Amino acid sequence: HALLPYVHGTLGYRFNQRFEGLIDVEGASMSGDTMLDAVALVNYWMGYQWMTSVGYRYYGRDIDTGKLSNEVAYNLLYLAISYTW
Repeated sequence: HALLPYVHGTLGYRFNQRFEGLIDVEGASMSGDTMLDAVALVNYWMGYQWMTSVGYRYYGRDIDTGKLSNEVAYNLLYLAISYTW
């Protein structure tokens, strides 16, 4: 079993009552094995319970353990409509 150092951080800012921005980053790295997941998004609150989000996400992983070799990278743009209760 391997134990990887892991870091996670979130930074958000509310511009006004309707708009807010968020950056979220997490990752791990040790001996050449790496993982990074980063998100940047803007939320627009349409009302008390409805929200629209527009954002970008990057996910990358590069692992080579001798028994397993895996390299993955995603670049995603997204639009979401959310309802909270």
